[in-house]
Amino acid sequence: MSDLNTQIRSIGCAIDTEIARLQKIRDDLLADPEAASEWDNRAREVEREYYAVLAESTYKKIVPPKFYDMPRELNTAGSEARARFYRDALNAFELVKAGKPVSILMLGESGIGKSYLACWMIHELIHTRKRDSAYDLPSYWSGDYVTGSTLSARYKNAESFGSHETRDRISYELTLADLLVVDEIGRKKTQWEQDAIFDIADSRQKSTVYISNLSLEDFANYVGAAVLDRLNPTKCLITTVGCESWRV
Repeated sequence: MSDLNTQIRSIGCAIDTEIARLQKIRDDLLADPEAASEWDNRAREVEREYYAVLAESTYKKIVPPKFYDMPRELNTAGSEARARFYRDALNAFELVKAGKPVSILMLGESGIGKSYLACWMIHELIHTRKRDSAYDLPSYWSGDYVTGSTLSARYKNAESFGSHETRDRISYELTLADLLVVDEIGRKKTQWEQDAIFDIADSRQKSTVYISNLSLEDFANYVGAAVLDRLNPTKCLITTVGCESWRV
């Protein structure tokens, strides 16, 4: 019992010492506004560096490896059609950053950079502090990326006997991120993918990017009118008509 009492007193003394140290720092800062401002700026810089590292690590857990080291400066050079493609996409992205739920449809030919641009949006967003952060506490955007094939496989697996996943659980997970990118829709057309796209459109109240090489008409026929009707009220259609391929 005496050993326990000694340990408790030792812990209490350590706490008292730390409190006294923090109180002295507080008193010093209150007495010197310039030092307080310098301390605050240093703390904010440390916070930015920490969240930049955290965001980069998070980004590499989200997107395919081929997008890890992509250029951070968008290459918008090319035809007027390509310039329009990027201009429309960036205008839509501004709405996302403003906190407005947006459904962004990137449809059309392959090789234009739809997936690259969507992953660039994720990268930029998760490195950005939210504008309406309450009490000036750090609060950053979140993002997620999934392909139609992955959705199809997960929904199919959810039907298997003994599966630990359910469709409701998958659908719920996909509602969490501030920006969700659903890529390669319709590359391998399945009923599971169609069901997953419906659930996403039906349950998400946040910004979502839908990417497909299908034309608008073919995309609408594939996902169905019920999906189009459930997209967020603010919709941005970004087509690649007339854009030259990067892969040529």
